[in-house]
Amino acid sequence: MAKQTINIGTTANDGTGDPIRTAFDKVNDNFTELYTDDAGDVNSVTATAPLSGTSTTGAITLSLSDDSIKEVKLDCTNAPTDNYLLSYDSASSGFTWVEAATGDITGVTAGDGLTGGGTSGTVSLAVGVDDSTIELDSDAVRVKDNGITLAKMAGLARGKFIYGDASGDPAALAAGANGKLLVADANGDPSWTTVSGDATLSAGAVTIANDAVTSAKLGAEYTTVTALSSAATIAVDTALSDVFTFTAGHSFTLNFTNVVIGDMKSFMITGGGGSYTAALGTSNGSSCTFNKISGTYSDTGSAKNLIQIKWVAVNEAWYTISQIAS
Repeated sequence: MAKQTINIGTTANDGTGDPIRTAFDKVNDNFTELYTDDAGDVNSVTATAPLSGTSTTGAITLSLSDDSIKEVKLDCTNAPTDNYLLSYDSASSGFTWVEAATGDITGVTAGDGLTGGGTSGTVSLAVGVDDSTIELDSDAVRVKDNGITLAKMAGLARGKFIYGDASGDPAALAAGANGKLLVADANGDPSWTTVSGDATLSAGAVTIANDAVTSAKLGAEYTTVTALSSAATIAVDTALSDVFTFTAGHSFTLNFTNVVIGDMKSFMITGGGGSYTAALGTSNGSSCTFNKISGTYSDTGSAKNLIQIKWVAVNEAWYTISQIAS
């Protein structure tokens, strides 16, 4: 209800104001509203620690003293530890105690693959590279020419290659096929290529075609002639030739190196006419048993001697000596 004002007229006794009954009716209505409204008001306020200040009338002021808050408890995921800091833990939506970072960095040490570091001033780290095989610029690492060697290719040895087996393995080489090799094409791009010609390949096994091995494909130790110089001791590298020749100017001993089981070597020696003798010495630097089958060396002037030696072991051989039949 809005406040009701009693009309008291313009001047005293001018007969324009509210009658006495009407005026007191307004007074009663106003008092009734005030009493009804005050019944729900707060009668008093009493402060409890840590607040101070108490009142039952008028404006009320409550105060909190500086030392009133003695302890605040927070739920944490771990127990408090001396010198730790309280940190919010999003995983648990709570708090956790964490160790505070203290002190300055006293040094930077380069780990695997890095170089540089230091204990004072401005410190720099760089990617460590082998200058002989790797080059590094601002945006790329490159392998230098001839930088990849067998020693750097784990599991790959000289004489071995990568091929696709029946299932197309290795898996890293897509579309591999049985009996094919990964070969660069005219554009330098790798592609699986069937092995053809004198040899074929299947599941890692190489098969040489019949009659594919010709004298032209044999090494020097099977196809060439080497002229030796006469001396009291003559070193013969059996890996150099199939036939050795010289004219005797001394009594001589032949010592052999690079001998392997199965070697068959021929020596065509022309006599010097000085009654020189021939002897067979060591094999691969060690003593060797030479079993003569037949024949005798002749040093008659211009006599042709053919000595043929077959090694059945690196320390045992059989031989014959022949001359041209008259």
